[in-house]
Parts: sequence; C-alpha cells; structure tokens
Amino acid sequence: MGFFDRFQKSKIITDEIAGDAYTKKEIGEMDEQKMRIVAMVKKHPDSLTSRNRMKALLEKYFPDDKLCVNLILYAFDEDIPGKLTASGQDVSLEALRVKKTLETDYGVTEGLAAWAVSTWCTMLGMNELADLITITQLKDNETAVAIPAVSAASAAPPPKSTKKQVVLTVTDEYIIGEGIHRAGVDFPAGDVSIQVREETIQFITYGISDNPMKLRDCEYEEFDFKNRTYLRIKPGDYLLLSPCEQDKKFTFSVRATGIA
Repeated sequence: MGFFDRFQKSKIITDEIAGDAYTKKEIGEMDEQKMRIVAMVKKHPDSLTSRNRMKALLEKYFPDDKLCVNLILYAFDEDIPGKLTASGQDVSLEALRVKKTLETDYGVTEGLAAWAVSTWCTMLGMNELADLITITQLKDNETAVAIPAVSAASAAPPPKSTKKQVVLTVTDEYIIGEGIHRAGVDFPAGDVSIQVREETIQFITYGISDNPMKLRDCEYEEFDFKNRTYLRIKPGDYLLLSPCEQDKKFTFSVRATGIA
C-alpha cells in the first residue's frame, strides 16, 4: 500500500517508535508521517549526522514507504542539517534553496518538497521555520508569501513570537544567481528591475512561466537583455535567467519598482 493510500484509510495511529499512542487523534496523513519521523529522531539523535544511520532507521520504520524514505534522504544529500544549523546563516533562505533543489534536480513535486524541508526543520527543533515553509506552499492561485530571515541561533530552539509577513518595499535589493527563481519567494513579485552585477559582453536570456518544468524543458518564450531590464512577474511565477557566456558565473540585483 502506498504512502498516501495507507493513511487515508485510518486517522488513528500508534507511534511504535516512541512507544506512545496517539489514540483517536485525527491528523493529516503527511503530518502523521512527520510526527513518526520526529519521534524516531528523538529516540535516535545520531541519525541527524549520519546518512547511513538515517537510511537504516527509515527503512526499518517505513519499509513500505519508499517515497517517505527518499524524500528525507534527498534533503539529507543536499546537506540540509548542516545548512540549517550553520552559525550566522539565513536558514530561511537555505531552507527555500533546498526545497527548490528538490523540485528542480530531483523531480519532486512542490508540495512534497515543502513537506520534506518542513519535516527536517521540525526534526532540528526549528518549528517556527517549519511553519513558515509550510505557509509558503502555494495552492491554486494563492499569493506567494516571502519568508523573513531567520538565523540558525534564533531558529533552534524556536522563539515564541508572532509570525509576521515580510513587507517588501521598493528599496529592497535581492541578489540571485543563474537558474530558476520564484517571484514572491526569492524576490518580490510585481514590477521589478533586474541588473547584471558582473561585466558582460553578451546577452542574458530570460523566460517566465507558472510551471518550472517548462523552463527546464525550454518550453517558453525567450527574451534577451544586456545590462538591465524591467519586467512584471506575477506572484508564484518562475523566472529563468540564463547567460549566453557559459564560461562565467553571473549574479543579478533585483529591485522592486512596484509590488504586486
């Protein structure tokens, strides 16, 4: 029985890992799995720093859920425990980068990528960050929410504070690299200016789509600019930046000229 099917049939589970029963507790199927994984890690904290240990435990406690096992290990392979606990790092940005990598490099759907990153945040005691990752998950045509910067020191243990949405202003500058980025997450949606930060003698190609797979598969209308361009991008849409000069790495300064 699959990852989703097994838990749709029953909302009452017994946590075999921690030895406690969540009797008659109705929770979502994904949250159910998250709770069991967190309980597993509490019992075996050494698994947070050993991939082999984590893999062995996941396969032991979730023998029929390859999806669950793979999602956690994919994030582990992207060094999510190291990135979220590194001193001085903006862990909210690191968490979003891992989420995007799972989507673009591993072919994971957006919802499952968010679940994997959120589960890791919870395992590491970063409950506030886990909640913020969850609320950035866009469904249908909901507006994107930008995650406020959270340092590793402030995220574990999570402070008791009220979550606030970041207010984007025209003075904000966002530095992004080549590749695919999401409006409302990596930079503000709406009217923006994009400027190349390095000297270039050729054009920068860009494309916009509501589906990142179309950008990866080159199924989009291409546009070019030299040093700076102005464009309008809707919340939740994806922007691809691809330099023609392949022997150099470029970064881009994105500023909001009008918030959507």
